Amino acid sequence: MPNKNNRMKNKNMGYYGHNEHDDRVPFTSESTRRVSFKNYGNNRFKNYRQRGRDDKMRAALAIDDDVEMMIGNDAGNYHRGRYQGGYQMRGVYSKRRRGGARLDSPVPGRKLPESQLQWYKVTIPEGHKYERSYLLGLIQSYIKPFTLTAYGYKTQGDSICFYVDDYKTAQQILYADRKITTSDSWRLALIVRANIPQVDINDSMRALMKLAMASRYNAVNKALDLSKFHTDPVITKEDVFCPLNRTNVMTAAIQIIADSIPDLLALNLSENKLTAVDCLKILKTSTPNLKVLHIGKNNIRSMSQFDSFQGLSVEELELDGNPLCDLFRDKESYIREVQKRFQKVIKLDGTEVPRMITFNVEEEIALVQSQGSFVCDPAAANVIRPFLQQYYSLYDSDTRAPLLDAYHEDAQFSLACSHQNTATNTMAPYLQDSRNLLVVNNAEKRKRLLRRGRANILAYLTSLPKTQHDPATLTVDCSIYSPSIIMLTVTGVFREVGERKYPLRSFHRSFVIVPVGSGFCIINELLHITPATSDQVKGAFKTAETAAAPPPVAPTAPVVPPPVPAVVPAVVPVEVDIATKQQMVTTLATQSGMNLTWAEKCLSENGWDFNRAAFVFSELQKQGKIPAEAFIK
Repeated sequence: MPNKNNRMKNKNMGYYGHNEHDDRVPFTSESTRRVSFKNYGNNRFKNYRQRGRDDKMRAALAIDDDVEMMIGNDAGNYHRGRYQGGYQMRGVYSKRRRGGARLDSPVPGRKLPESQLQWYKVTIPEGHKYERSYLLGLIQSYIKPFTLTAYGYKTQGDSICFYVDDYKTAQQILYADRKITTSDSWRLALIVRANIPQVDINDSMRALMKLAMASRYNAVNKALDLSKFHTDPVITKEDVFCPLNRTNVMTAAIQIIADSIPDLLALNLSENKLTAVDCLKILKTSTPNLKVLHIGKNNIRSMSQFDSFQGLSVEELELDGNPLCDLFRDKESYIREVQKRFQKVIKLDGTEVPRMITFNVEEEIALVQSQGSFVCDPAAANVIRPFLQQYYSLYDSDTRAPLLDAYHEDAQFSLACSHQNTATNTMAPYLQDSRNLLVVNNAEKRKRLLRRGRANILAYLTSLPKTQHDPATLTVDCSIYSPSIIMLTVTGVFREVGERKYPLRSFHRSFVIVPVGSGFCIINELLHITPATSDQVKGAFKTAETAAAPPPVAPTAPVVPPPVPAVVPAVVPVEVDIATKQQMVTTLATQSGMNLTWAEKCLSENGWDFNRAAFVFSELQKQGKIPAEAFIK
């Protein structure tokens, strides 16, 4: 263990390790207690807090730096810097600024807060005494390789103000604060803040905007390019600040479009630092033909900004480059959200996308005019009209026995009825025989309620109450018409004839008809009966003729009157005399254009049934199966 007594002994040094020329007095217990000016305890932090408040106040008041007039370090000289934390000594410490970075350090000490508006105002105090080109040239040479583009350059008192649209450029200008020396040895103070000025839209501004927009319009494609509109040379050479991200500027631009080019097809609003686009909703009415809208590379952060764009007929949309594009997990959800606002978009961000399936009716497409009746083939009217006339004349007569010949030997018939919200007793004559499959679940009962064979069908029809149909309410729809089968439905209103008065009935009757011999027969029929609606009741049986006697049915479908009396539903062939045959041949030849020989052949092969012969001729002519010699006279 070293000996304390021999510690630091030297001929030039004293016992306590001091040089012999050192006149400091070593501490002894008898020495007077030294007074310390150091802050201990909580007071120290209190002083620090007070110092911080002082610094903030000085920074807010923008106190300029003192000009250093001394050379070298002076331990007794203190000064206060604008961006420094409190009082500091000149010399080594004065080379530091708030944040710990040295003034001569390549690492910047101040950072400019980035603004969503992406516009920054630069103010140069006492800058009015320098030429614009000289002043901007000094700043440009210092911030290289960044490019300085000054917008809205103007003088405010003794200061110069202008705007830059790039954050990195604004940051470099802030770093150059008091580092640029002018020719008269003045250090430029550069104040940079996020700011965007108020722009007044007057007549001269509108005229300037209109001139700039005219130079950007393509009349051939009806396209207007307003990208980076604030950089347009027409505007910048006038030292006018005209950013489209100001609502009043954008509104003025849209109004110019509406007044001058309402038939615009394409509009490009990219790179205008847009944060809100609600003012663009008037494009729906001002430019109804707009198909292409580019609004990418802006600062739009939410898809809800486009909620008011629904109904805009845009087919090509560009949104890429906006912060909202980064909010979606996958491309499909992005496309889905876009198409909720733009239903007609087929090209998004330069990529084809599937068209959105909607049930909205296109405004420009006119709906087919409604018809009371529909017949798939006009030639079918020659068969359907006489058939229905005779059928309902017999059905509403005193006896329904003649209807036996109207049904095929293997015909099937079923009845269904529903009472909706009316009392069930009003449908009593039909409910017990209803074969409504939603109600009747028993398979045996379903089978029993299905009438088979024309005798059983006639017996059941005879048991039903006597009726009177209103021909004015009848509609006829023929969906299938061919030589082998006809399918049609008849709807309308009828009432029951008898002592007891029942409410009016609505019916829907489906027929499947097939040719048999020289006539037609029903092979399948479904009759559905419900209580008439209030509208049907109001319009039924309004004429005296209807109430007096059951008239023949006259469907509202387009019909052509038959050249001869209509064929009755009966399928039994009837002998035709020679004079009638000659008249039929002449009539068919006149209507068809065939010569008499081929007209007679057509009638003969169809059992001298004029309607059937005309039907067969019409079908074969559509198929191109009638030879040319049939028309040589």
